[in-house]
Amino acid sequence: MKALTYLLAARGFAIDRDAVDDTVFTEYHEPGVKGLQNAASIEEDGIVGSKAWAVLLKVA
Repeated sequence: MKALTYLLAARGFAIDRDAVDDTVFTEYHEPGVKGLQNAASIEEDGIVGSKAWAVLLKVA
């Protein structure tokens, strides 16, 4: 979860890093994940699947 939290924030997707528990997926991660999915034209289901990870890990 620490990697997910960091990568979402680093890519500018809304996440309250002070409220997030870095050990489990919480409701604070979901808006950032859905924002990432929307920006990447991935189905907005709030699940960090292989397509979402590929976008998160992409080196620009």
